[in-house]
Amino acid sequence: MIRTLLAGFAHDAGLPSAFDVVQVEHLEDVPRGTEGYVLMPAATMATGLADLVAHLAEAVALVERRDPGAEPRLLWSNAALDAFPELIRARFLSECGRALDDLAGGPAPGSHRGVFEAAERVFEVIVASSLQAAPAGTAGAAGPQRAIAVLREITAHRRLQTRLDQIDAAGADLLRIDSAMIQRLNSTERLRLLQERIVRVLQDVLHFEHFELRLLDRRVGQLELVFAHGLAPLPIGQSLYAREIGNGICGWVATTGRSYRCADVLNDPRYQEGLENARSSLTVPLRLHEQVIGILNVESVRPNAFTAEDERLAEIFSRYIAMAMHILDLLVVERFTTNEQMAQNVLSEIKKPLAEIAARVDSARKGAIRAWVQAELDRIIQLTDEVRRRVEACVSGAPTLLTAEVEDDPDEIHPALAGKRVLVCDNEETVLTSIRSLLERRGCRVTTLADGLEIIDLLTSDVARSTPFDLVISDIRMPHRNGYEVFRAAKAACGTTPVIFMTGFGYDPHHSIVRANQEGLHSFLFKPIRARAFLDAVIRALGGEAAPST
Repeated sequence: MIRTLLAGFAHDAGLPSAFDVVQVEHLEDVPRGTEGYVLMPAATMATGLADLVAHLAEAVALVERRDPGAEPRLLWSNAALDAFPELIRARFLSECGRALDDLAGGPAPGSHRGVFEAAERVFEVIVASSLQAAPAGTAGAAGPQRAIAVLREITAHRRLQTRLDQIDAAGADLLRIDSAMIQRLNSTERLRLLQERIVRVLQDVLHFEHFELRLLDRRVGQLELVFAHGLAPLPIGQSLYAREIGNGICGWVATTGRSYRCADVLNDPRYQEGLENARSSLTVPLRLHEQVIGILNVESVRPNAFTAEDERLAEIFSRYIAMAMHILDLLVVERFTTNEQMAQNVLSEIKKPLAEIAARVDSARKGAIRAWVQAELDRIIQLTDEVRRRVEACVSGAPTLLTAEVEDDPDEIHPALAGKRVLVCDNEETVLTSIRSLLERRGCRVTTLADGLEIIDLLTSDVARSTPFDLVISDIRMPHRNGYEVFRAAKAACGTTPVIFMTGFGYDPHHSIVRANQEGLHSFLFKPIRARAFLDAVIRALGGEAAPST
């Protein structure tokens, strides 16, 4: 930073435009330790050079050009400038020549800034003109031009600006989430797309290798894992909460809203084990309107791997992440609400006609009609009840299968399902009942549970380990444990056991589907589920061949 110019000719009008000028009569009047530039008339420069050098902070020179268009020459330069390689000093003089060309035609003395690159480094040249031998008031007249020139390396600054520009562009890309995309993609595909964009920036721009993203569930204060890259998830049953004590650095950051750089995890009592052989970490909050909604945690096997610049850039990008996650949630909720409202509207519209059909059928029954007509009327009532039931299932958030009918014989034992042990997990009794009925009629042995903790206890028991289930089917929203934890417990009990997730309207508040997909989830189904589609998914998971689509 150019702070002060101490000069014997501070009256020159060109200097203040580029420098903060202070005039002293003698060199010994310069306060000791001053950071700035000392200029002296050329006549006295030689005698005071030794003392002068001690006061200079950056590379500075006095340059002169006697003929327009000619290469300027150095009248004097300090040790800092002389220390640069010859290539850089030559480029410096060339930039000074361009500056003098620019300044020569001006109506008054002024300053010029230029930038050049050399040897994979970036430099800025600041030139203050008007030390000109021509008479006053004859700007641009023939005669030697003199100027003060400063050379500064700005490689780090330029690199930082480039990274900021990249983050800004990546952040804008994250926020390109619109309703059209919501309609084209299901919730898992939308989150996966967002995740891919986030991972790409963290790796390619910020150069992070091991990281995880957690969102805060404000109802219980838990930091739910959204995705991890190069970091192992917590053991089953272990959770992180937004608390200053006992929940590691992540809990502290989520509570205080302040970033935390851990230079050495071996000497930091807040650090809780994450990356194997970790030596340092960086954790920043995800902020939305100054409210913490989660954290971004980065770890490294190298001690003191993260700088203040890394921290600042991670904070900037984390705000983009927070906004993108918020927009995605809003659009998903909007779609969920819209679907629910449409179903309510449909139910309201068909309620009256269905009632009238039922009344007319009841009236017709009272007359003298043949038996086959009576049977047809009964069938009409069955169909109207079925229409009503299906619409009501949609209105209620689709807790059950859409229909229990399938095209083939409902009592036929399917060879891929016969004798297979299936664990079904859902907190809706109607779901458990319909799935149990559907699978048992095809030969499965079905166990049903409605509590996440009970499911994990069963999956991790010695009985389940010795005789694992052939298939686990689970809703992603379970009391006490989420679907991802059920998935991990099933895989820990038997790595070959396939798992199928279910969710209503594609709603996945804990992002269980994306996380499980990365680790071998077989498939997922969105309620309302047609029984045929559900049965086909089960058959494929158990190694059979599903019925051909019609």
